Amino acid sequence: MCKKILITGGNGFVAKHCEEYFKDRYIVYAPTKYELDVTSLKNLRQWFVWNNNIDYVIHAATYDADPTFSDKARNRQFVNNMQMFINLTQCQDSFNRMIYFGSGAELYRGKDDVNPEYSLSKSVMTEYIKITDNNIFNLRLFVVLGEYADWRYRVPANLLCKALFDKKLIIPENKIISYIDINDLVRMIELVLNKDKLNSKVYDCIKTNVTNYDLIAKKILKVSNKNLDIELNNSLSIKSYTGNNSCFINEFENFEFTLLNNTIKRLWQYYKEHKDQIDINKFEY
Repeated sequence: MCKKILITGGNGFVAKHCEEYFKDRYIVYAPTKYELDVTSLKNLRQWFVWNNNIDYVIHAATYDADPTFSDKARNRQFVNNMQMFINLTQCQDSFNRMIYFGSGAELYRGKDDVNPEYSLSKSVMTEYIKITDNNIFNLRLFVVLGEYADWRYRVPANLLCKALFDKKLIIPENKIISYIDINDLVRMIELVLNKDKLNSKVYDCIKTNVTNYDLIAKKILKVSNKNLDIELNNSLSIKSYTGNNSCFINEFENFEFTLLNNTIKRLWQYYKEHKDQIDINKFEY
């Protein structure tokens, strides 16, 4: 019998990829926020009544008001993110296991460039699952490379699209980053969902090696065979946004990661095929 998965945040970047990856081998429910309001406990409980015997929940819905174009209220980030998470914990008797996506921002709270409300919500969730007896796990994300990423402001996607239109590759802030290919992430998710007993509550979903945005920009130019300028803002200092994947690697030691060059080649081809969907006037920088 096929296992059933609820994926929240059905229109989001990670949720779309999860739906595509799991739909052929699982019964997948991926409602949009309009179809399932996770901030409403009443609506959520009713949904589980209508759709019973759910095996797994992939909680990908998030309330992030960081982009300057966002119409979301910044002062609602902590409340709304926590409300969705708490509501799902109140429905634990309706599913067997849940994973949600933490953020590297948990590790960098208090830094000038880290959203305080968003990072606090993710930190509180992590502390909750550590001290309670539950079947909920944090797959912590840093930089995720993949199709459907918001090219308006997500740096790797933005650089790829700028190169496509022969624009200068502007990097708002060069950082040393931990990252993951979305195709690797969905495979990691499946491993965590299906293992009987997990050794950790939190897994940093990243490759072992790090990179930086300047190096990604140079790889994009090589793949695209273009000679464009790269502009580094705030180039006097380089910050880190990195994690540690040892918990995952020690538990799933034979996991193979996609090479960064192969990721960039695939994404370059994707954006070439979807060039008509990109509006250069909407670039954030």
